[in-house]
Amino acid sequence: MRIVFANPTPIEYTYDKKGDVLYLTFARQKATRTLEILKDWPILLADLNDQNEIIGLEYVGYKQFGIDTFKRLVLERLRTFGIELGEQESDSFVSFMHTPEAAVALSD
Repeated sequence: MRIVFANPTPIEYTYDKKGDVLYLTFARQKATRTLEILKDWPILLADLNDQNEIIGLEYVGYKQFGIDTFKRLVLERLRTFGIELGEQESDSFVSFMHTPEAAVALSD
């Protein structure tokens, strides 16, 4: 089974301050299953559509661990599922987190 991202970059993101949960949306589709990438702490879940494309990533513990840890964990764990991302692709799906809009949305 080969798993890929539905889009190379997220189309939107939401952040729940109370739960410290970041959700990246890659496609507005129905999730047919959820893959536990990390289940201890932090928690990282991938929602997949029926073509085994990642349509969403849920990251619990965003503020505590930050975007650099998120990127490293995603790359490390996706490799265990046979998913390889180059540096350019991995940068593209977290680059929006360094924008002024994301800074405002994620600020205390």
